[in-house]
Amino acid sequence: GGMNYAYLYHNLRHQAQTGELGGLFTGATIKHLPREKLAKVHVIVPTPRILEMFSEQIVAIERQRAHLDAASQWAAKARDLLLPRLMSGEIEV
Repeated sequence: GGMNYAYLYHNLRHQAQTGELGGLFTGATIKHLPREKLAKVHVIVPTPRILEMFSEQIVAIERQRAHLDAASQWAAKARDLLLPRLMSGEIEV
């Protein structure tokens, strides 16, 4: 099979966050990674079994992250609706 895109995404994201790609970015405020510089990035490709295990774990993590993001958005909306009423005394605790 081809490259595991989830692995490639997380690998490149990790390299960017740790500064390993720092010298390849262009732009002062909005960073860009030009194609010719991207071609110079080294990515260690694990065995197919390790990639499969990674994929299984990342799918579960991303699913949980989506649920937590949804719960966080719901909580923020509830806060935004309730806080003004609590502050005005409309709702008593």
